[in-house]
Order: sequence, then structure tokens, then C-alpha cells
Amino acid sequence: MTRWRDALIVLLLILNGALVYRILSSSRRSHPVPEPLEYIARVDLPDVELVDRDGQPQTVRELAAQEPLTLLIVFSPSDCPPCLEEKNLCGEVARLDIVAVYGIGISPSPEEFWEWESRMDIPVDVYLDTTFAFMDSMGFRVTPLKLLISAAGTVLWVDPPRLSPAEVAAFWEDLSRVVDAAS
Repeated sequence: MTRWRDALIVLLLILNGALVYRILSSSRRSHPVPEPLEYIARVDLPDVELVDRDGQPQTVRELAAQEPLTLLIVFSPSDCPPCLEEKNLCGEVARLDIVAVYGIGISPSPEEFWEWESRMDIPVDVYLDTTFAFMDSMGFRVTPLKLLISAAGTVLWVDPPRLSPAEVAAFWEDLSRVVDAAS
């Protein structure tokens, strides 16, 4: 009985070793796994309903369809530095009129969110997603997040939070490049 048990243990170790070897030897280049932001940039915009400050519904697709290109800035109520920097960036983009800009807040509490939004003085129209359905439908949740959307509802570009001056400069370069390519 001991011999069979030992043989079974050796067989399991060999199979386990073969599995580990297979996993470690598979090349990331031969089976590329897209980064989350690359993945989001290849999906179509979900048709999720948001509400404005007055409780009026608006779908994300309706927002995007109003202009040829729309920049959506998704954020949660927070005083963290990236969220505040994104607030400034969205105001600067909106002033240039190169794309339409809207904020999408995600919060389970409308009262708390609108209180925070009024204190932050966000310089663009803001809509609220109380169910997190927008981010959940895209399969990735990080804030603040910027998405450049075509009027047809295609996500053209996704941009992560930017904090340092070099990252903010890179944001402007990347945004200009994508807008020029889409025009």
C-alpha cells in the first residue's frame, strides 16, 4: 500500500511540475493579455442611464452622440490629488472646445455626491451613476478615468489618472494625437 501511495505522490508531483513548466514557459508575446486600459479602448460604449443634478435621466450613448468626440471623465467623490487634478484637466479641455467634456460621478449616495460636487466646483456638466453600472459594464473600475468616445459610441482612447506635471503634459500630447487621428 505504501508503494502505491508513494508512486501516486511521485506521479502527482510530475504532473504538477509539468503544469508549472507549461505555465511558466508560455510566452506573454504568443498569448498577449491586453492591459485593462487597452481592453476598454476596444469596447463599445455601454448604454447605461445616468442622472443629472435634477434627477433627469440621460444615457451615456446620448451624451456621446451630441458631438463628434466626447471626453468622459469618470470619478468618485474624493479629495484625493488625482481626482482634483482630473477636475482641473477636464476644465482645461472643455475651455479649448476640441471635444465635448462631461463628468460622470460614481457614488451610491446622490445626496453626498451632489454635496461634494458643489464644493468642488467641477467646470463641466456632471452626471451621476448611483449603481456603478457604467464602470461595471466595462469590466474595469479605476477612478479618475478618462474615455474619449466617438459619436457612434466607440471608445477611442482610455487614459489613466495623471498626477505629475510630466504625466499631465503626456495627457495633452496623447489627447491631441488621438483627436487628430479621429478627425
